[in-house]
Amino acid sequence: MKYRAMRTYVALLTLHSCAAQPCPNLCSGHGQCNSPDRQCKCFNGFSGADCSEQNCPVGNAWADEPDSIPGSDEAHNLAECSNRGRCDRSTGLCVCETGYFEGSACERKSCPLDCSGNGHCISMNQFARSKDLGAPPVLERYTYTSIWDANMMYGCVCDEGYSGVDCTLRTCPPGDDPMTGTYVDPD
Repeated sequence: MKYRAMRTYVALLTLHSCAAQPCPNLCSGHGQCNSPDRQCKCFNGFSGADCSEQNCPVGNAWADEPDSIPGSDEAHNLAECSNRGRCDRSTGLCVCETGYFEGSACERKSCPLDCSGNGHCISMNQFARSKDLGAPPVLERYTYTSIWDANMMYGCVCDEGYSGVDCTLRTCPPGDDPMTGTYVDPD
């Protein structure tokens, strides 16, 4: 009999405690409690029923579904970790797909093997600006500034003597005969 009364008392105390608490976990100190409905309104950077989860940085999505508005064709909307990583809710940091994407919001395509120490990694925008002027009468540089991924796609520019997407391949000596060293040496 005493045991049953004690259990009932503990259950009622727990129920009262839950009913008296205005919001779950008091919004973890990262939100404001709406007393009538007992729901947290999280501050910027936090989410979850009790505002205990941190949000991660957002960037243009590498892949997403276009909106459903006819004729709009909107794509590459802002997405947490740019849809190329997972959000660690305890830290608010993106964990990007290893070897493929980098940046605080996984917003940049990584250079393979960081160019293996035989080149340097540049964006497509930088690469376009570094190209030679066109032949006359064009004489203009390539432009690649207004494309959505102009500063997101990166690739290797290999040092002399190296080639390949990751600059791991050695280039062979050029010419009609590697021993002569030039294209025009007749001997």
